[in-house]
Amino acid sequence: MPFGTMIALVGGLILPPDDSSTAVLESNWTWRLLFGFPVIVLGLLTLHLLLVIRTESPKFYLSKDGTAHKALPVIELIYNAPGEDD
Repeated sequence: MPFGTMIALVGGLILPPDDSSTAVLESNWTWRLLFGFPVIVLGLLTLHLLLVIRTESPKFYLSKDGTAHKALPVIELIYNAPGEDD
């Protein structure tokens, strides 16, 4: 079972039942959790994109004319383990 599906099912368990009174439905805030969870995940993914992924892929550099020399440092960054000598 995918993680997102499991989160959605568990999230549905915290919602009030369909036959709840209007007062219960109006005072319930759990829908905000279900609505905000994807926003939090998207924020974390955006931070990861901006802070961790700092280079284009080697395929991108090799596909553009005149930028093949930029592909080698990226390949070395991907495949060389820290502390590993050439």
